[in-house]
Amino acid sequence: MPMERARTRTLCVDFDGTITQYTHYRGRGVFDPPIPGAAETLRRLKAEGWRIIVYTTRTERDEIAAYLYEHGIPFDGINEDSEPATGAGNGRGGKPAADVYLDDRGVPFRGDWDQAYRDIYALLEWKREWKEKARRREQV
Repeated sequence: MPMERARTRTLCVDFDGTITQYTHYRGRGVFDPPIPGAAETLRRLKAEGWRIIVYTTRTERDEIAAYLYEHGIPFDGINEDSEPATGAGNGRGGKPAADVYLDDRGVPFRGDWDQAYRDIYALLEWKREWKEKARRREQV
């Protein structure tokens, strides 16, 4: 009997505010520096066999790809999975299928709506504090 190959895991990672130090939109192709540790962690995950999909509301795919290459950040696709769809529920039509989504605006749902409610407000407070710190850094 042939041995079954281990399934490749897919990480869907946001661009602004997760890979980059995003404070606010400043125009097409204008990107903030990478967040410290982003390139190293994504390279580590890639070396462990993860497929990395950058998922963003931005549309400038060529500029994003150039930015990722320039900063040594590995990726297998931008706004789409690099692998063909297989099986039910993996059709093209929006969000790429992934094992994990990493996003500065994401709240994990773990089956408890009361906890999800608290997590939503905790995230909003964290974002408010983060933006305030970023504004102070820009004023220096």
